[in-house]
Amino acid sequence: MLEQAKGLSSRWAPYLQLLPSISSRNDVASPLIFASDKDIDDLQDERMISTAKSERQRVKKAYGRFKRLFRSFLDDETMDLSRYVWARFLVDSRAFSIHGQRVLVPFGDVFNGKPDDETRQHDNGQRFLLFHDLQPQGMTIRADRDTSSGEQLFEDYGDNSNYVYFLHHGFLMSDKGFDCAAFRLPRLLEAYSQNEKNKEHTETLASKLRVLSRYGTFAVKPLTTGEVYLKVPVQVVMNVRSAVKSQWVSETMQQLQKQRVSFPREEMLLLLHLLEEKFGPNHLQSRWKPYLDMLPALDDLDSALGSPLFYDEDGEQLKALQGTDLLALVTNYRHRVGQSYAALSDHLKHSGHDEALLWLTERRFHWANAILDSRSIWWNSQRHLVPLLDMVNCQELNAEHKPHHTNVDSSGRHAVTKASWDFQAGQEIVENYAQPNYIYLLYHGFVLDSNSHDCAHFHLEIPTVARQRDFSVLLRNLEIHSWTPDVCVSPTDNQALMRFSKIALLVSDPKKAPQLVRGAAISNASAPPQAITSALKLVEERLNRLQATDAEILTRTDFRTLSILKFRQQQFQHLATLRNKLQTK
Repeated sequence: MLEQAKGLSSRWAPYLQLLPSISSRNDVASPLIFASDKDIDDLQDERMISTAKSERQRVKKAYGRFKRLFRSFLDDETMDLSRYVWARFLVDSRAFSIHGQRVLVPFGDVFNGKPDDETRQHDNGQRFLLFHDLQPQGMTIRADRDTSSGEQLFEDYGDNSNYVYFLHHGFLMSDKGFDCAAFRLPRLLEAYSQNEKNKEHTETLASKLRVLSRYGTFAVKPLTTGEVYLKVPVQVVMNVRSAVKSQWVSETMQQLQKQRVSFPREEMLLLLHLLEEKFGPNHLQSRWKPYLDMLPALDDLDSALGSPLFYDEDGEQLKALQGTDLLALVTNYRHRVGQSYAALSDHLKHSGHDEALLWLTERRFHWANAILDSRSIWWNSQRHLVPLLDMVNCQELNAEHKPHHTNVDSSGRHAVTKASWDFQAGQEIVENYAQPNYIYLLYHGFVLDSNSHDCAHFHLEIPTVARQRDFSVLLRNLEIHSWTPDVCVSPTDNQALMRFSKIALLVSDPKKAPQLVRGAAISNASAPPQAITSALKLVEERLNRLQATDAEILTRTDFRTLSILKFRQQQFQHLATLRNKLQTK
């Protein structure tokens, strides 16, 4: 926008004069620049309508920030909303995305798109990189097909469907294998619902229902609690042992440790392992490719990745978390992963291995963290990614539903999982992860409606004065092992209630806490009145925060925001019940 405002004095003037002018915007079919939302509704495609409206809303918010940042550089006419939207469209439709960067290349964007006639597999844009080489001194573009003299030179734009081209470019590409039809699958549930007149075999019904829940595990025969339903060979499990077999993973990890880069070793090994197998130069030959292809896709706009790592920086999800103690954990989580990638990419750049950054982008690093944190199966105090096992969905069927448990059999050759409940033939097998909803939302991106392990969540900070040796016994008795503990309080658990009250007193009045709770520190059967008062104060503060921020939250229908809104409602109910319990003490 700045260079266009300069006119002929801009060094890029010859290139800018070739770009479509804003006067031609009415000729562009992209819904991102349609005149009104009514025009978008006429598309009659729920996915496109929802995405286009969300993107248009995001653009308006970004425009507000843009005006505040650059009002001293551009005049009001140049900073008009329509010009800003048009500039974004030009960038979206013409910029190259290479090496994790978006660049406008003068005259590099004059080649029209046309798929190559050669049939090929989807490769996450690797073929595009073969013909587009971005270096500090410039970009080299090579022909991706033979073209006779006098004929128009076309380019293959990559492995995209017409959904992407229509939304961001405003045109449709002839189909050569990557276009697809999108279905609103929930409607199938009505078509396949059972009644006495159309009753089907359970195996057939289970097969159809698999479509509805993305992936799931269904019983083909009755299962009883404790019966083995899955045995996975340890040889096909992704873990530290398989990670160190990769030369690149091992060498990268050794170099990071030599430079004393601060990473949890096991976690980084698995992250590098997962990234190399999914996106690395030889990912098409990965022995885990069938499993990795079943994982939520990074580029799917309707992806099952609900992880907070994919919340927009200034989006509705983080705004919806305001007033909850979980916001601090989400912020720390996002910061920690961002810092880890910054350190890793800095190491790769300065160690002469920056070619890895062609496929190890920050967004993919976030994806790997989300996958690892939501799908790891633990045994022997180590993480494992177990093909098929992580396709078993989470649900608590009853307060007596046993927690999930997987272990290695006596031979050491198989990871064995036993049914945690009685399941009928055709019924979906589910596992109870036995975690509170704040953990589910933080690392899995969902919350459960029915969860006996749920609680009122408090993220607290132990005062500096209480971080002394004199408080060590009290802290140990209260089971506090961090200066910023997360306290999970079930309103129906009196011992948890009393423990929380003592912790609240320690946080609010650390000098008086040791003396007041000395007699009741070991037992959580009771707490002094001052502790109850401190606990009530913490509960009231959080109820007031939730009520104060509730009116500011916009109504959204995306899965991530809906999960947060449900979590807020659950927390409010827990806190209200907790307040009533404390008031009777």
